[in-house]
Amino acid sequence: MLAATTGGQSNLLDLLKRRLGARKPRQPSKPSIWARLGSAVISGLRAIAKPLLYVSPLLSVLSLSHRHNERDEIKEIDTRLSETQSQEELMEQHQQLQDEAEFEFHASKSDSPRPLAIVAYGSTQDLRRRQSGLRRVVDELQVKHDVNVLLLKAPHAYKELKHYFKLSDDAGGNTGVRSHLNKELIRDVLEGKGMFSNVKTDSVCTIGYSWGGGMLSKFRKDGFFEELGVEIAGTVTVDPIKTGLLNMGAPLPNLACGDEPNLHFYQNMASYGLNGSEAVTLDREDDESHCVPDMCHCDIDHDPWVHAKIFQFLDKLFRDSKIADEA
Repeated sequence: MLAATTGGQSNLLDLLKRRLGARKPRQPSKPSIWARLGSAVISGLRAIAKPLLYVSPLLSVLSLSHRHNERDEIKEIDTRLSETQSQEELMEQHQQLQDEAEFEFHASKSDSPRPLAIVAYGSTQDLRRRQSGLRRVVDELQVKHDVNVLLLKAPHAYKELKHYFKLSDDAGGNTGVRSHLNKELIRDVLEGKGMFSNVKTDSVCTIGYSWGGGMLSKFRKDGFFEELGVEIAGTVTVDPIKTGLLNMGAPLPNLACGDEPNLHFYQNMASYGLNGSEAVTLDREDDESHCVPDMCHCDIDHDPWVHAKIFQFLDKLFRDSKIADEA
């Protein structure tokens, strides 16, 4: 009886996903004159303020101190991870970082190599809380696809702002520090070090929202995954934002892509000045770029239609890998 009920729920869920996936989003509504004016003002302020930030004597001094503190934090990360002497010590460091909610890792139940899904939240979203819309994607990856999932924190805009202007000594949320820690964690997973010693990976897909999407796209653009010799199976970006305080919340104008399929979402409401920008490098047959109309940046990762499209994308992406694993 229980099996029948579970099967019925699964069929109902699949039917719901198919219907949601089949439903076309409303055509993007034309932004109001106020939204267009606000977007133009914000873009103009960015264009004027960004060069001034680099030449201001006061901000130049703050930048030097900012980078110095970042280097100290990066050295501490290297001491904890890169320079750890034994597998047991590294496992303890990984466990401590996970207990501190610096990352989450969910291992596949399979003994065979499985894909690694790297999921990065938005700037202010905490891993301990379930407020991120991407949490549904993480659950889907675990339950339906049984892949390895590495959940990462993005750089924290507010904490970086406080540190930049000497209102805080904590540089842990800064773009340089957080990106370095995340790269070391990805490297350890792919190389099977520490608590990841039993993890076997055959490919990688990346899924990122806001600053998390911008961070993973920069990793891709900088050749980080190629350096590790790993195949990128696909990428998902949900309204990605350029990381770094001095980028002032600017949307990512294009995506660095290889040969993998890409799924991209953006919004057109210019909420908080975060006006979405359609990806211009999505030109392969399997690429998709969607404007989600009447949706602000802070809500787009919760949209059911966005979730349904991501689920469809993942179903297609992992189908061959699952068949190979069961063979």
